[in-house]
Amino acid sequence: MKKIVLLAEGSKDAYFLHELLLRRFADFFNRQENPIESEKPKTPVRMRSKNGEVEVELHWTDGYSKIGGLKNVLKRPREMEDDCKFVSGIIFDSDEPPVAGKNTNHAGQEARRKEIVGMLCIDASYPIERSKEWLFLFPDNQSDGDLEDVLRQTVRRNDEHKKFFSYCWSPFVKSVEGIPAHRPTDKSMMNEYKAAFNSEAWTINGQNRCYADESLWDWDAKVLESLVAFIDRIMNDDEVENLSDLLK
Repeated sequence: MKKIVLLAEGSKDAYFLHELLLRRFADFFNRQENPIESEKPKTPVRMRSKNGEVEVELHWTDGYSKIGGLKNVLKRPREMEDDCKFVSGIIFDSDEPPVAGKNTNHAGQEARRKEIVGMLCIDASYPIERSKEWLFLFPDNQSDGDLEDVLRQTVRRNDEHKKFFSYCWSPFVKSVEGIPAHRPTDKSMMNEYKAAFNSEAWTINGQNRCYADESLWDWDAKVLESLVAFIDRIMNDDEVENLSDLLK
């Protein structure tokens, strides 16, 4: 059996990954056999493939600064079953680079990658570029941004949904320009989008129901391809460098 541990930044990210696995890896996972069983599930969320040969655990840290304390989750006890191959990966936001006087806690793709590799205490001589095999940073492992950048490009593109952004959200953002303390964020935009088209999006299985709503999301969107390829390599390519072997 192959056991895969994916470490996400927060619970919303983990729920998103859960739905992505069900949608884009439908040959592996059956929805009925892999529910999120409670409204506020405790980490991890476990998924098992149809043939029983792959098991995925989705963990989250609720803050990238806590990643160092979860190294044991990624390393995994070495006394696992002899026939079990263990691999792991991290999927976090890269965020935007800091701007003078603003975004002091943000980083950007390059800085965030170096930061996480450093938190894991991986050898200083390790080539940072190689971390792309086991560290995926939203939105696409190349650009600066976060999960909300992915969601914004995954929304359904029919006329009804476009009206939300062009007639509702964009005028709202323009109306509060010049009030930096109240500038709407992408996260608040996506929360309002979900609430506008599904008033019960947050009432069943916590935050996961909104991701399972087919009327909201296009799971074939181009923006998802790099993430799908990243997970596919971890699941199927035995030559991918194993993060667990790098941790001290």
